[in-house]
Amino acid sequence: LTAAADYLARLYTQNRAMRGHADGMVFHNTPYVRERDPQARAAYVERTLYGWRDGAPALAESCAFCGRPSAYRASRRDVPMLNGEGYINFSPAGRAGLPV
Repeated sequence: LTAAADYLARLYTQNRAMRGHADGMVFHNTPYVRERDPQARAAYVERTLYGWRDGAPALAESCAFCGRPSAYRASRRDVPMLNGEGYINFSPAGRAGLPV
């Protein structure tokens, strides 16, 4: 899992060609592609790609997919077909996003 996360981090943050593909074709406006601040981009990559590791910050909620403690609440920028970040319409218990 670490090798896969490292590979994705390289593809989506450093490789210019892949960033252009990800931005234009797959993941519009995602922080790891659009974020101009390197520290903010690194924090997003750490949370989303490495949130499964022991010692990583976890929410008090269970992941909607596996039941383990969730790392963050995903929005449409992370998982297609979800509401946008911060929108509470049609969200369970008025909480925006999905715990993952």
